[in-house]
Amino acid sequence: MGYHCGLMQTQPALGSIQTTSMRLLAALSLLLSATQAQAQRHIPALQRDVPVTTLPELEDEEGGEESSGESNGADADLQPAPTQDREASDDAEGSEDAVDLAEVHALSGSLLFGYGMNLADDSVFVRVPTTARDFEPFGIGLGITGGYQFGPWVVGGRAQYYFGDSVSYTGGGSAGIFWLMLAMEGAYILHQDRVWQFRLSLDLGLAMQFWSDSDPASTNVDDGSAQDFYLAPGARLTYALTPEFFVGGDATVPVIFNGEGEISALAIMLVAGKYF
Repeated sequence: MGYHCGLMQTQPALGSIQTTSMRLLAALSLLLSATQAQAQRHIPALQRDVPVTTLPELEDEEGGEESSGESNGADADLQPAPTQDREASDDAEGSEDAVDLAEVHALSGSLLFGYGMNLADDSVFVRVPTTARDFEPFGIGLGITGGYQFGPWVVGGRAQYYFGDSVSYTGGGSAGIFWLMLAMEGAYILHQDRVWQFRLSLDLGLAMQFWSDSDPASTNVDDGSAQDFYLAPGARLTYALTPEFFVGGDATVPVIFNGEGEISALAIMLVAGKYF
């Protein structure tokens, strides 16, 4: 009897436990379902906001960067550096104009042709017959020059002949004068490029004048000559037609010291010469 009573009391307790367990399971099932539904609502939004990069795409990007780097490197190897191009261009432009004076032709010679004009008063020609003072004492001139160049300096010589002028008398006879000038020359080159040269010069030498006067109305026949020191500052501009031949112009102002006064003139010459 006692045993059966114990069993009867235990059965209601087991039933209560089972009921409570069922309720707990049902509550857990509802909670799990709600959690899953909430998660499903948030996952699409996350997928839209955050792009997903697959491994193949990453491999493609890495491969593209490597190939781009290789192509850029190849292009860089094929193309010269811009700085080197600019330097080469500057050197080429500079070489067209710049001239190393140590490399130019050292020896040159030229011919002169031009005209000399008296700048002094006729009274200084006291050793020249009065009749011969009434016309141009210099006139047409010819000359030759030669020089040796070292750096910007030129040393050489010059020889010039002036035909002067003459006059004939009515009753016969004539009067005239002519000049021969020999000088050492020094010059300094202010500018020189591939074709142009400009230089200043100074001549120091001897001016020899020759005159004659055979007036039939006079018993005196005056023929004579004189040699006087002279200096002549000047300038020359030449243009190279070829690497060897050049043309240009030459201007000098001879000042002759003849004891009675200074005889000055302006000589303008055309130049044609050659480098040796």
